[in-house]
Amino acid sequence: MKKVKTQTDILQIDDCWNQIGVWSKAAQRCSRLQQVIHCQNCSVYANYGRLLLDRDLPADYAEYWQDNYKQSKFEQEQGDQSAIVFRVGSEWLAMPLRLMDEITRMRKVHSIPHKRHQALRGLVNINGVLLVCVCLQQLLKIEDRPDEKPKPQLPGARMIVVRKDKNRYVVPVNETRNTIRYQQHELKDPPSTLSSSARVFIDGVLVRDGLSIGLVGSDVLFAELERSLL
Repeated sequence: MKKVKTQTDILQIDDCWNQIGVWSKAAQRCSRLQQVIHCQNCSVYANYGRLLLDRDLPADYAEYWQDNYKQSKFEQEQGDQSAIVFRVGSEWLAMPLRLMDEITRMRKVHSIPHKRHQALRGLVNINGVLLVCVCLQQLLKIEDRPDEKPKPQLPGARMIVVRKDKNRYVVPVNETRNTIRYQQHELKDPPSTLSSSARVFIDGVLVRDGLSIGLVGSDVLFAELERSLL
């Protein structure tokens, strides 16, 4: 990509504010500072600002931005899909960003009488709307980490609101990490150590920063979420 032209390349500027002004470390300072206090209040600084705004565009302006957009497109192609990484029990998982509605703090779960599905926790108030809360850890039969002491609420615990079409559900997670980009061919087969019940939900495994992250498939997940209501 071509080097971006600086202000002094485009227009001859006597940047006194960098030489003897407030942004200078020189011992000698501009005498105007006694009156204007700061270079931003000086007419010299303001006049150069107008000249920069009124200047003609450089000859290679269009070419530069064309190259810039080409580079952005190339970077997107390096990872054309995005997912949010989070931990449930002892497993690091990820879910496509397109399924994410929001991530919020832990909230009170209101129990539902006569519930039949073990993973169904109850109802959670999200911005004035009651949504069904389902325990992903129970759904995938994931064990707790051995070094994690039982606590009423872990500091990094969050609730993720997932959406598919008009259906929204809340799933609590132990902690969230970051967003990753990936391509479909990066997905590896789930490890044999993963339980057979959990393997059904995993489309594949991504490796990032030494972590094996299971990508949760949307079709199987939402089918099971809907089944939890029956």
